[in-house]
Amino acid sequence: MSQTNRLISVVASITLSIACRSDALAQSQSNATRIDLSYTETMDRIYPNPRNGIVLVKTLTLTLSARNSISVATSAASVGHRSGKLKPRDSSVGEGALGQRWKVSASSVLTRTDQYPTHTKTLRVIVTGSSCTFTVTYARKPGASYYELPMLPMASRKAGRYVNLATTSTSCHIE
Repeated sequence: MSQTNRLISVVASITLSIACRSDALAQSQSNATRIDLSYTETMDRIYPNPRNGIVLVKTLTLTLSARNSISVATSAASVGHRSGKLKPRDSSVGEGALGQRWKVSASSVLTRTDQYPTHTKTLRVIVTGSSCTFTVTYARKPGASYYELPMLPMASRKAGRYVNLATTSTSCHIE
């Protein structure tokens, strides 16, 4: 099966399984499926300005349409080092066809792979009926001893070096 047919199939499968769970959704004119994702990353910065215990909360809202398109809204917030309060740092919205960043890797599975200079980050959403699971994994490239990531706010265009990068929690909810 071609990549385009797989993309159409997974969007149709996800939309159909969601629509079947309630009459109100089945009668929706938009025929769009929304998946809300969030995850918490922890890390220690080694350059610049070393700091241990950095916590970032990241959210993504995926809106899938039956027309093989996806709209993605993202945001990231850092948990204040002293106060513990969330401080919004970045928000962006993007649109495009499935397969540009998000790909269908198996039936009812969406995967996004981000390449960084020192590592690869993979986000994976598995849809089962009207529920979903979400995982985030990191793989350092051969020879890399740290993770190089853009620093918040993204407008700074600075890259930091980090160790002990981990995802400590994830959530996935289908609307």
